[in-house]
Amino acid sequence: MLREYETIYILRPDISDMDADRVTERVRGAIRSGDGRILEVRNWGKRRLAYEIGHNQKGIYIYWRYAGNNKCVAELERVLRMLEPVLRYLTVKLKDDVDPEMAIDIGDEAIPMRTAISRAESEEMEPEEPLESAATEDEKEERPSETTWDDDSDEEWTEEPDKGSQK
Repeated sequence: MLREYETIYILRPDISDMDADRVTERVRGAIRSGDGRILEVRNWGKRRLAYEIGHNQKGIYIYWRYAGNNKCVAELERVLRMLEPVLRYLTVKLKDDVDPEMAIDIGDEAIPMRTAISRAESEEMEPEEPLESAATEDEKEERPSETTWDDDSDEEWTEEPDKGSQK
């Protein structure tokens, strides 16, 4: 059974073209070795990180959407863990049951290589503004207060508990 996944990984900002090609080849090989089909690959460019990762304040974001099985995802994540230029990665399942006829592979020629990384270096992108800043003052007042969860139980606690009492 095929499932649709997306994986986003962040590369070091100072990565060479040759190293970027190696990462792309390894990712492509991992997906294909697990009988996966690559549906889309996008370079989101160099962006500022939310927090410093390994003394890096920026990173190059790469997005892959593919159809595969759990063996495919396990192999891809194993490869990403071993690659030194990869700072972080995240895989999300998008669809549970994908029709193999609809999952059309984009082919090797459509996967960006060197030019994508070089372009990312020349076109540094600033991160988008957080969504919360777009809310008006009235909308902010209408929002419920944030809650925190006690790790030991599933019971909800308010932000400021009354001397240990539950709400």
